[in-house]
Amino acid sequence: MTISIIRKIDNLGRLVLPKDYREHYGFDANERLEIIATEEGILIKKSEAISSDRIACPNGISSRAE
Repeated sequence: MTISIIRKIDNLGRLVLPKDYREHYGFDANERLEIIATEEGILIKKSEAISSDRIACPNGISSRAE
């Protein structure tokens, strides 16, 4: 199933996921999501439990999650 929606990114770089999407995929408030860069675009999925609070950035530099 493919559903397309167009959203704007705000001045701070934020993108709002529509409520229907959050409910369908079980994304809860304050839940960590994994953002994966692919050749086709960006994939967003629930983050699996990890032993570290460090996240990888596209440029190869790690930063602490806030």
